[in-house]
Amino acid sequence: MDHAAAHDGVGVQDLAWDVAGAIVEHGFSAEDLGFARDAKLAFFIEAHAAKQSAIFIRPPRSRRPRRQRSSRGGRGFTIADENMVST
Repeated sequence: MDHAAAHDGVGVQDLAWDVAGAIVEHGFSAEDLGFARDAKLAFFIEAHAAKQSAIFIRPPRSRRPRRQRSSRGGRGFTIADENMVST
């Protein structure tokens, strides 16, 4: 797949990016894939792992909107920090 055509924001990358993806996502070693582990591949492995973490690990929400009736009798959501009600 051409990364320049993807929607993940990666853009055009060196082949080492795909090798790093196979290592990070599927547990292959560089030797399994016929590549030497050099400084460029090590950088791409770290970058790929960081990208995956940013996509799939999200911080927990500290406050969830509470459903409550507004003063006009309709339903709305309020967030305790902002004291705003939308109906």
